Amino acid sequence: MIKNYAGFVKIEHTLFSLPIVFAGTGMAFAFSQPPMEYSWGIFFWIFLAVLGARSYGFGVNRWLDSAIDSQNPRTKDREIPSGKISLRSAKIFVLSAAAIFLFSAYRLSPLCFFLAPIPLVLFTIYPFLKRVTIFSHLGLGLAWGVAPIGGWVAVRPHLFPLSEMLPVLLLSLFCIFWVAGFDIVYALLDEDFDRQAFPCRQFWAERMRCAYRNSFI
Repeated sequence: MIKNYAGFVKIEHTLFSLPIVFAGTGMAFAFSQPPMEYSWGIFFWIFLAVLGARSYGFGVNRWLDSAIDSQNPRTKDREIPSGKISLRSAKIFVLSAAAIFLFSAYRLSPLCFFLAPIPLVLFTIYPFLKRVTIFSHLGLGLAWGVAPIGGWVAVRPHLFPLSEMLPVLLLSLFCIFWVAGFDIVYALLDEDFDRQAFPCRQFWAERMRCAYRNSFI
C-alpha cells in the first residue's frame, strides 16, 4: 500500500524538489542584514509544506488525467488506471496533501498562509493546460518556479522591497525555464498517443525548439 502511494506521487521527485526550496531559504539567510536567527522548527514546517505541495501536485495530475492515462499504453499501468489505488482514495489523498501544505504554511507565517493557494491553483490548472496548448510546460515551470520564493518567504515573511528579493527571483526564473525544458523532452515519450488524443498539440518540432531555448535560457 505504501509503495503504491509512493509511486502515485513520485516521492523521489519530492525529495528532488527540496534543494530548490531550501536554496531560496538559504538565500534569505545569506542576504539578510542583520543576520537572521532561525530555529529547526522552521525547517520542519518547510519540509512538511514541500511534502504536502508536491504530493498534491503529482496526485491531482494523476487524478485528473486518470481517464487519459488508462488509454495510453505507457501510463495504463499507473496506480489509478491499474486499480492499485481507487479514484476515491486518490481524491482523499490529494485533498489531505493540500491540507498538510496549508497547515504547514499557516504555522510558518500569515503571509505564507495567504500565498499558499497560489501553487495549489497552478498545480490544478496544469493538467487542463496539457489538453489545449503546447505551452502547458511553462505552466508546470511556473508551478515549480514559485518554490524558491516559498523557501525565501518562509523565513522572511514580507515581499517588499522587491529589490531585496532579486536573487531568489532570478533563481525562480531559472527554475521556470529549466523545468519547462525537461518537461517538453519528457512529453515526447507520448508523441504518438498525443497526436491522436490532442490534435491541437501536434507542433512537435516547435516543442523541441522550445526545449532547446528554455535550456539555453
